[in-house]
Amino acid sequence: QLLLAAAVSGSDAARYFFAGGICCCISHGLTVPIDVVKTRMQTDPEIMQLSVRDAAAFIIEKEGPKALLTGFGSTIIGFTTSGAVKYGLYEVFKPFAQDIVSSSNVLPHSAILGFLLAGASAELVASTLLCPLEATRIRLVTDPSYGSEVFDALPRMWSERGWGIYDALPAIMTKMVPGTMSQLASYEFFTRSAYAAATSVGLQADSSSRFLIST
Repeated sequence: QLLLAAAVSGSDAARYFFAGGICCCISHGLTVPIDVVKTRMQTDPEIMQLSVRDAAAFIIEKEGPKALLTGFGSTIIGFTTSGAVKYGLYEVFKPFAQDIVSSSNVLPHSAILGFLLAGASAELVASTLLCPLEATRIRLVTDPSYGSEVFDALPRMWSERGWGIYDALPAIMTKMVPGTMSQLASYEFFTRSAYAAATSVGLQADSSSRFLIST
């Protein structure tokens, strides 16, 4: 029997979705130029052998500084969506995953296992949503003439490839699911250990101290 009383409230879930989306939007938006240079170094024979700095300089000289923001829209929409879903669903799934683990006659009764299961489940959904937008980003970076941004490139790609736009989904999941599982389980382990250590030395586990520890 699932512990429905432990389920995340609607208002808390909304905060988790919002925070996850905003944080991923900012972090991935700031690194778009790095992603552009990395993708071009992987696909453009002219700059494959250059250093990251020289490759960036080559792109700027040949195509202008704006080229380093190619696929910005796809990145913002893709990672804002997947970030909101990943971290929001993780918090929603977590109490149920913990209950499944604790009530199982087969699985070891480990809180970490519950965190891993919740993280994997959330990332499976997030990666599925991210895949077509990441495919659009890569196509725009490797072929800037394909479209001006996600709003025209994604419909064009869908009309040309259909469900083939999800061909890279297994590769994305292979990369993202283990990473998210280890990231979230590690975060839970270390923050809970830090909370316990702070309490053991007489520090109050109020909202301010918990925020400081978690960041």
